[in-house]
Amino acid sequence: MASDALFLGNLPWDVCPEVVSKAIRDACEAHGRVEAVRVAQFGTGRHRRRRRDLGKLHHGHAHVRFSNEKDAGKAYKGLHGNLEIPSPRGMSQVVVEMAVKPPERPPTEEEVKRQEAQDLALQMQREHNRRQRKRRIGRHWEQVEAVVEKIEEPGGIHAVNAYADPMKLGLDPNKTRVDWSALPVTCDPQVGGGLGAEDGCETIRSRRKREQTEGFARILDKLTSGRSGLRIVDFGCGSGNMTLPLAYLFPNHRFVAVDMKKKSIELLEAKAREAGIKNVQGRVGMIERYEDALDIGLALHACGNATDHALRKAMQNLAAFVVSPCCVGKLKYSLKGGSSFSESWREYEDWDKALKQRKSVLESRPPPVLEELQHPASSWMQSCLTEEEFEVLASYADFHAEARPIQQLCKLNVEIDRAKGAKEAGYFSCIVKLTGEESYPKNDCIIGVHPNSAAFTDWICAEEMLR
Repeated sequence: MASDALFLGNLPWDVCPEVVSKAIRDACEAHGRVEAVRVAQFGTGRHRRRRRDLGKLHHGHAHVRFSNEKDAGKAYKGLHGNLEIPSPRGMSQVVVEMAVKPPERPPTEEEVKRQEAQDLALQMQREHNRRQRKRRIGRHWEQVEAVVEKIEEPGGIHAVNAYADPMKLGLDPNKTRVDWSALPVTCDPQVGGGLGAEDGCETIRSRRKREQTEGFARILDKLTSGRSGLRIVDFGCGSGNMTLPLAYLFPNHRFVAVDMKKKSIELLEAKAREAGIKNVQGRVGMIERYEDALDIGLALHACGNATDHALRKAMQNLAAFVVSPCCVGKLKYSLKGGSSFSESWREYEDWDKALKQRKSVLESRPPPVLEELQHPASSWMQSCLTEEEFEVLASYADFHAEARPIQQLCKLNVEIDRAKGAKEAGYFSCIVKLTGEESYPKNDCIIGVHPNSAAFTDWICAEEMLR
């Protein structure tokens, strides 16, 4: 592209612009007539000084305009790769290229003032937006606190008192009953489950999964005491990091592993074959589509309303249940009549296929839901909150370990609502911490046993039941 100007880069920014400009002019005039040399200096707009530019005397590049294109071409051939400018740091090899666009003229005094006024107005607008955002966040927390305060005991601001004492239930969270070294490798989430380090050592994820499995095992030990042949269904089982060790530890019972992802079930079944486990059967499908009988329902971190569907399936069969919910914020899908992963799609396989084919939700109408869930789940919570207020409660119930105490209360109140819903259906129910990691947000565990359940036991102390 023909041009009457050169672009010069990699100029020594620790040399004053006047000295750099003179060195450039002297070098260029040996090849033709130079009309202007402009070293880019700090000013306004895109040339304003940034934090990284502190200590620099100019931007480090310049434009040189010649009287004609021929002189510019001669200067390019003569200076390209051959121009150096001395600096305190040594000789700087200057980059010389034909200018793609002509050099910018220096801004006029009026343009500088206009740009400064625009920058000031932009800064004031940003500060205003930050103040407005802070006010909005403050109003949100006030709204959440007002919702929590409306909830009656055992929930509300005193919800922490609803936890049952695991020691009185014989569920000491610090007591380990699983000897992981004695289990087949594929039954250990740390080694065969892919949650450990590459060398098989412990990670935070593998430690937690082991502790969660031990928590479920302690409860199952109570529910299955003196019994055999119970049908235990693990809803949302994934690749079997909890199902397989439980099936190995309780060989006298039948386990059904249900997950919406086909690949997860295939991996679970492959690991079960490798471990020689015969009492596990995999099922691909949504939890709400499960129609067979069960005696005990399990769900570890089944997202959003997947936990509620697992509870419903257990209660329809008067089965005992042990669930540790997570992703409570995803109840927003359920409140709009959706599934655990979408407010519009009901079948994971259909949704996954549509994504791969890049179809929009509107291109494929999902089948109707078999069962509509009700939120809040209990008449107790319904008497305290409207559906809109419950949605606010659920939306703030997902949190991390350093979250605000009000978010922890939101999550716990949602779990109390689930436990109360079971109690109203005739269940004995309670909420415990699944493991000894008190601050972990996914550590709440709801236990429910119906008097007519095949797994009914009186091991839950009366004073520990949810009031």
